[in-house]
Amino acid sequence: MKILKIVYFGVFILFLALFLPRIIDTALSEAKKNPKVYFSENLNQFLIQGYDREAKKSYFLTESGDELSTEGFMQNLPFKFYSYLLAKGIFPDQYTDWANADKIRANSQILAIKPSFYNQKSIPLFTLLESKPKFLKLQFNNYGIRGKKDRIEFVNLETLKVDDALSQTYTDALKQSGFIFPLKCHYSNPTTRKVFDEGAFLQDKQNTIFHLKMINGKPLVKNTKIKNATIKKIIMNENQRKEFYGALIDDSGVKLISYDNYRLIPLPSRMYKPESMVYSLFITPLSRTVIININDKVEAYKLDNNYQILRNFSFPIENNNQWITNIKKYLLPFTLKKKDGYRHEYTLSDFSFLVLLANALFALLYLVVTFKRKVPILHFIIIGIFGIYGFIALCLY
Repeated sequence: MKILKIVYFGVFILFLALFLPRIIDTALSEAKKNPKVYFSENLNQFLIQGYDREAKKSYFLTESGDELSTEGFMQNLPFKFYSYLLAKGIFPDQYTDWANADKIRANSQILAIKPSFYNQKSIPLFTLLESKPKFLKLQFNNYGIRGKKDRIEFVNLETLKVDDALSQTYTDALKQSGFIFPLKCHYSNPTTRKVFDEGAFLQDKQNTIFHLKMINGKPLVKNTKIKNATIKKIIMNENQRKEFYGALIDDSGVKLISYDNYRLIPLPSRMYKPESMVYSLFITPLSRTVIININDKVEAYKLDNNYQILRNFSFPIENNNQWITNIKKYLLPFTLKKKDGYRHEYTLSDFSFLVLLANALFALLYLVVTFKRKVPILHFIIIGIFGIYGFIALCLY
């Protein structure tokens, strides 16, 4: 019976440590509206778009602090709002050569790496699109591809049978290129909503990256010579500019995989944590910019054509919920948090010794609530250690 009581209190305290902080945040916190930072080719400055909670309206600033109207903000970002500016006939005169929507689109690119991309769990199955489709329209084939101990297998998704001939053809092509089985990881962009397809990057047993494509049904394999044991993710980003295949994230930061013989191009990544931050690369016909949304600020970098940093700018994010954080420090002895990602993994964190006064008050309150009953000293020890969690668990027992 005592064991059941211990299990009850343990499970209930963990339950409260998981959900009570969430309830407090949901009930008291305000929605977070982070400012956005862009680079203006017109002004050679970063521009900020934010929201004033007191005035309940958006504001637009230059990095030097000058205010802009909505119209002025849009006119100073001609390669972001080009559709509107061209339609209104107010596209900047100094960029007459670029006054064409198709031309701007053909020379622009956005690569956004969101925590959801990084945290998602990959299933051990991928597919290849035909990179040279007969009617120039990408479409899915009927095969799922999985890695085995010494080969890859093409599984027909309609019959669930392995196509041995196709599997052997692609396995042989990989082995002839130096691929060492088993397959460790695969990275691709499995969608038909893109202009063309660049296949998949495969990581072999020795952490070497190989590039696999399907051309007229046949395998095309290239050893990229990229060998890295700390690769966390490769985000593919096919774009008609054909400057890079996508981004590689490893322990040292973010790098672009160039079309120039798979050369890696380092990007600014200081303080970047892919599991919780948004990382964006904006390319326009005249500029390259990296924006990193960190917890308490937005970090922006203006890059040259070789992705070297020309200048950087930092804009603070106002934290209107700091008082809630302070309340939790004095009220909650610890919290149970789910780790970033889709796996159900949890960790105890945010331990605080500032709760000792609150724990003493809860113990006193428990004494008042139970003054007519004989209460074991153990109950007060539980409240002294677990604070509000122990108090609620004992009151509901």
